Amino acid sequence: MPVLVTGATGHIGNSLCRALLAEGRTVRGTIRSTSNLEPIQELDIETAEANLLVPDSLVHAMAGCDVVYHTAAVYKTAAVNPELEIIKPAIEGTRNVLQAAKKQGIRKLIYVSSAVSIGGGDSFDHGRGPSDWNENPASPYNVAKTRSEQVAREMAKELDLNVVFVLPGLVLGPNDYKITPSNGIVRDFLNGKIPFSYDGALSVTDVRDVVEGMLLAEKHGLPGERYILAGTGITIADLLQQISEMSTRSAPAIHLSSGAGKVLAHPVKWISGMFHTEPMITPEFVEDYFGKYYNFSSAASEEKLGYSYRPLLRILEDTINWLIQRGEVSPDVRVVENS
Repeated sequence: MPVLVTGATGHIGNSLCRALLAEGRTVRGTIRSTSNLEPIQELDIETAEANLLVPDSLVHAMAGCDVVYHTAAVYKTAAVNPELEIIKPAIEGTRNVLQAAKKQGIRKLIYVSSAVSIGGGDSFDHGRGPSDWNENPASPYNVAKTRSEQVAREMAKELDLNVVFVLPGLVLGPNDYKITPSNGIVRDFLNGKIPFSYDGALSVTDVRDVVEGMLLAEKHGLPGERYILAGTGITIADLLQQISEMSTRSAPAIHLSSGAGKVLAHPVKWISGMFHTEPMITPEFVEDYFGKYYNFSSAASEEKLGYSYRPLLRILEDTINWLIQRGEVSPDVRVVENS
């Protein structure tokens, strides 16, 4: 029976399709009418046109499948109408996916949430775990991922569905054809578009390790459980310094405080809105990330699933090389040898 992957052209989606094919599985991936098919054009998979907001299209896509990996999501941090463009597709799409899974008798659904639904802590020293929740998300993406996972958990109980939740950290690495906001951090730094650091931390992981963790979740994950698929925790300043040492770019000389971030964010968002450009910083971003430590513990996933992740330096090197290969960074950027 085919395995369905929603969002097959996305960073996690196409990487998952590759891994499933390597296991000898039959794969069907959902695409949209506007999808760029480059990420899957060389993959021997079936495709089904589907839209998260069109329930019948999801029912059709799941026909004959027994396992669904739900990776499809709008991954952007700002929008003209964030409720309509980011939050609604996540929440309504989740409802539609689970209802379709019930109609088609899906045996197991691997739901890709995000570790942002756990939220950041006030200290780097304490890694947050599966029982923690983001109580007050502010930025549209964090709201979308948190609320949609909560909806999925409620519906899984109501519909008696076997749903396993995986929560990736900051996902970097190759096979990212659109360049997600995660890889965009590395790209923008290398292109000189990140002029400051701030207090906070992220847990960096590689898309290939996330995918392996998802496959393990299908095999060993228990219904309703949350499995964190994160990696090395690192402060923002240290992350940018590390990328600097591995490349031909200098680390930012400015370290922005939370107070300064709040003052700067409002005019930047207003000006970006006037010119219809992506804001470098927003009040919601400051609220969610300044002084927040997204340092997650994957210990339970390591113990219960056998999850593991590769070293940070290898992830960053592979990411930088991917961005260079795709022409996403200035021609003078290179990986420093023997880094």
